[in-house]
Amino acid sequence: MSDMPPPPPPPDEGGSPSFGSSPSGSGDPYGYSQTRPGWSTLGTGRAVELANPASRLGARIIDVLLVVVGGIAITSVAGGIAGAVLTPLGYAAYEISMISLRGQTLGKIALNIKVVGAADGELPGWGKAVGRWAVPNLVGIVPLIGTIITFLVYLSLVWDGARQGWHDKAAKTLVIKT
Repeated sequence: MSDMPPPPPPPDEGGSPSFGSSPSGSGDPYGYSQTRPGWSTLGTGRAVELANPASRLGARIIDVLLVVVGGIAITSVAGGIAGAVLTPLGYAAYEISMISLRGQTLGKIALNIKVVGAADGELPGWGKAVGRWAVPNLVGIVPLIGTIITFLVYLSLVWDGARQGWHDKAAKTLVIKT
């Protein structure tokens, strides 16, 4: 009998190593494997590389800067009160429509990351895009504690094995490298 370990599993169709479950057979509902940090397995069995927190933060910063510039333009044209109403509506429309239709905002495109459904790796669609947007943004309007909760919604991806923020968990999405 040989003391050699068994050979690694064959790659899946995408050429990525296949990591179905942890050695104990446990894992989250999406098949995240604790043996391969930074990877997750979709409900289809396909392994995907997760976006790292720094890329996600960078994409968010780019998107916020775009929204600020857009808000300044809207406010200069429409006036202060109209700008204060139209800017958040414009941000919501931008974020929701881009995630729904492309899986990427301009910030995510720039940093080569994408939002996909955890079950199938497909575009999230309108319902999941609205859910992802609503979790951090609607709790953010709660006086005082809303800002802290919003911060935790995004920060939670740092300690989550599948790098999901609470908004990702609510919408059943993953953010992956493209």
